[in-house]
Amino acid sequence: NNQQKWNISYQSGGYFSVSNASDATRLLKYNSQLGTPGFKAYTSFTVAPEVNLYKRIAVTTWNGSSWSNGLPTGKDAINAGSYSTTTQPIFTARNITIQNGAVLEITSGNTITGENVIVENGGNLIQRSGSTLTYSGTFTVNKTGASAANKYAFWASPVANQNLTTIFGATTPQFITEYNTATNYFVNAATTSVLGKGYSIKNPVANAAVSFVGTPNNNDLTFNLNT
Repeated sequence: NNQQKWNISYQSGGYFSVSNASDATRLLKYNSQLGTPGFKAYTSFTVAPEVNLYKRIAVTTWNGSSWSNGLPTGKDAINAGSYSTTTQPIFTARNITIQNGAVLEITSGNTITGENVIVENGGNLIQRSGSTLTYSGTFTVNKTGASAANKYAFWASPVANQNLTTIFGATTPQFITEYNTATNYFVNAATTSVLGKGYSIKNPVANAAVSFVGTPNNNDLTFNLNT
């Protein structure tokens, strides 16, 4: 169907022209007013776009010794092995994902930069004293529980000031408790995590997928217990 085909040709001056193969009234133009700005295909009579064109973001994967698609600059970086700035150079990427079993270690005086950073269940981010992780989007740690529904499991937040009612997604846990060392009982806790504190939370679902989103906790942590 030529109605769905577009011809792209290089023009002098360093730009490309795009035209529909069968209908000259179908136009490709950039619209910055839409929820997702970008190049859209229209007819001369329509307001809503008929076709969305997206730029494909290149991906490169670290396997423990090399990148699969060149350095991460301008690409999504997936860490599937062990990467340490002790022996490897610093890098800037788009999104950074640390997979299960992988380690990203940032040593003193070094900076790793990205947009969104995701640490998958079983992945490890190690920030040594004096190191920096810079990101412009969000930092997320995904975990997978192994407890049955309506059973209690122990969780501690790897990010600062986590709202513990949101870690299970759309399902809110019924009880969030903390251990009171003075009374030797578990008592209801505030819903915002405290640095270094563990919580006993009643699982709303079995084998829960849990996400912590915020600023990663770092440096030496001290949490005083009552005696």
